[in-house]
Amino acid sequence: MILDSTSLAIIREERKSKQAITDIKFGPLTSGIMAVASSDGRVYIHGTKKFELLRTIETPVKNCGITKIDFTMDGIILRMCTNFNQLFYYNLEGSGSIMSNASFLRDKTWLQPSAIFTWESQGKCIIYT
Repeated sequence: MILDSTSLAIIREERKSKQAITDIKFGPLTSGIMAVASSDGRVYIHGTKKFELLRTIETPVKNCGITKIDFTMDGIILRMCTNFNQLFYYNLEGSGSIMSNASFLRDKTWLQPSAIFTWESQGKCIIYT
C-alpha cells in the first residue's frame, strides 16, 4: 500500500505476494526502482513513479524466503539473502539473471547494506554481551 505523505490517501494498493513482506529497498535516485522482498522466495521490482510492477525475481531454490536485499550504488545488481543462509546476486540489466560467478562483486559498494552473508562479513563474528 502506497500512501500520500500529507493526506494519507491511498495512492496504490496491490498485493502480489501472498506471504509476508520482509524487506523494502529503493534503488539509486536515477534508477527509478524499488524492490520488495517476500517470504515467498521472490523480489518484486516496482517503478517509483507509478509504482507499477516491472519484474519479478525468483530464487533458484524452492520453498525459501528472502530476508534481506541490497542494491549496488549504480542500481545494476541486487543481492538477496534467504532464510536458508544463502546469498544470490541478480543482474537487473537487460533480461536479467541470477549471477553464477559473483566473486568480481566483492569490491562493489552497496547503497544501503543490510545483507548478513556478504564478502564484508566473511569470517567475522560479532558477540553481544
